[in-house]
Amino acid sequence: MNPIKPAFHDFLNDLSNNNKKDWFDLNRKNYELNVKKPFEDLVEIVHSGIKEFDPIIDEQWKKSIFRINRDIRFSPDKTPYKTSRSAYFSPSGKNAKIDVGYYFSIENRQCTLGAGIYNPDTETLNKIKQEIYYHLEEFQNILKDKAFQKQFPTFYTERFKTIPPKVKAYESIGDFIYYKSFIVTTSLNEKQVASDNFSDTIISALHHTLPLVKFLRNALD
Repeated sequence: MNPIKPAFHDFLNDLSNNNKKDWFDLNRKNYELNVKKPFEDLVEIVHSGIKEFDPIIDEQWKKSIFRINRDIRFSPDKTPYKTSRSAYFSPSGKNAKIDVGYYFSIENRQCTLGAGIYNPDTETLNKIKQEIYYHLEEFQNILKDKAFQKQFPTFYTERFKTIPPKVKAYESIGDFIYYKSFIVTTSLNEKQVASDNFSDTIISALHHTLPLVKFLRNALD
């Protein structure tokens, strides 16, 4: 199923060229009809699909949706709206810094998928690296799985320039010692986003990340 229609992408494209509150207010009905409601429908479908293989994610799918309004308080970019729509599914909803979960975002007629934990605090990050240290082979086997690699071939992460002192004892885990986040990502092209089975494609891809998600959660227990 695919609630996302061309009008969804057309609005976000127009928004990128008219990112101002007065323009948005004039086009709010268009937004609510062609962007807000279809995206909510998609999130509800994806949430239901993820819940089948990972039942501990938050029961309330609406808590997974990020606002379209940007937080501009500390940003040099003062445009008020995001030109994408995104959602994050975890036991605590959309808080990607404290909970391991699943992510997708639609922008420029393409879709980014991800799973893991983004930029957690130092204590959480150190727990993950400790878990990798004690279970390195298990972690590597998760990443080497052929079905997983086909969908998510690389990690997205910012890196520390040097090994943080508190995890120096774990440096045998290799490159992972430098990671600031543990997230795998992939993308769906315009044809996949426009297909009738778009929601199924998202769910199927994210299902492949379940072993990684469970490993990271275990590190935080």
